[in-house]
Amino acid sequence: MAEQFDREDLINIVAVFLDKQGIKPYEVEAKEEEDEDLLPDMIGVTKKEIELQIAVQVETCKTLDSEEAKRRAKAIADHVRKSGEGYMLFVPAECEEKVQEKVKEWQIEDVVDIIPLAFSS
Repeated sequence: MAEQFDREDLINIVAVFLDKQGIKPYEVEAKEEEDEDLLPDMIGVTKKEIELQIAVQVETCKTLDSEEAKRRAKAIADHVRKSGEGYMLFVPAECEEKVQEKVKEWQIEDVVDIIPLAFSS
């Protein structure tokens, strides 16, 4: 069902979801154009007493196989390991097994929380 959405659609859905959960989503701007594909899709900041930042990456089942997704995931994971921020990777529920394999392959399982997106009709 989620495959009816492209990556941009999923990013917008995740932004609304985060906001409803009390996490304010912010777009990330690259300083250099070549750095753009190494940044999270957005940063979520909690609205609670203690402000926490969470790097958010959104992929479709198809984009998980891309070199761009891998580079972005590794760059985010490296940053999160240093900063102590959170890292959420949103993917359609139908490719949850695939993303588990990718996370191990990319060696980022120590810092990422995989969030499956499921849609009902």
